[in-house]
Amino acid sequence: QVAIGQYVLQIGDVHGGVVNIALPEQQPGARPRPAPVDLRPRLFRGLLDRKTVVESASTALQAARPVELAGQEGIGKTSLLRYLAHQPLTGSFGDGVVYLSARQQGAGDLRLALFDAFYDRDMSYRPTETQIKHALRDKKALILLDDVDLTRAELELLMDAAPDCTFLLAGQSGHLWGEGHVLTLSGLPEIGRASCRERV
Repeated sequence: QVAIGQYVLQIGDVHGGVVNIALPEQQPGARPRPAPVDLRPRLFRGLLDRKTVVESASTALQAARPVELAGQEGIGKTSLLRYLAHQPLTGSFGDGVVYLSARQQGAGDLRLALFDAFYDRDMSYRPTETQIKHALRDKKALILLDDVDLTRAELELLMDAAPDCTFLLAGQSGHLWGEGHVLTLSGLPEIGRASCRERV
């Protein structure tokens, strides 16, 4: 059986199934996870030549402004996300820090993943969009999304589902112009690339 909101779908044979309205005490649900949630990625050590970007991103995040790291594949966006996830500023987010990969995930999948980061739900329970919004509306967390490939409209819907959260995004193109702080990453200078080769 699958529960969606107050409805429980009992899947039968090839001829179909039955949809029942569950009584409140029969409805599967979700329980809040202990706060703060800590779903940070492992720390990236040895970050090179990104001091200005780190300072700009940290200042914006402290002011609860969304930040987007934009740049081509392999430019170092994931490394920056991992580094920023462990900076002292993350302690100011009372509900924690959540890192999610957005690769090949739509906005609906990501909203559900955010819900699962803060709530432990029964396997048969799938919250409605309205229930997700109610559950996330008061959360004050830092949300890190890597490999974002959403339209601006989809991204706005995702951020509106958790309006008190601060988002740090990484993708190939900027979406937050005029609303957030977009940091376009360029390649490392030659001295930085040489240092990387020597370390390897």
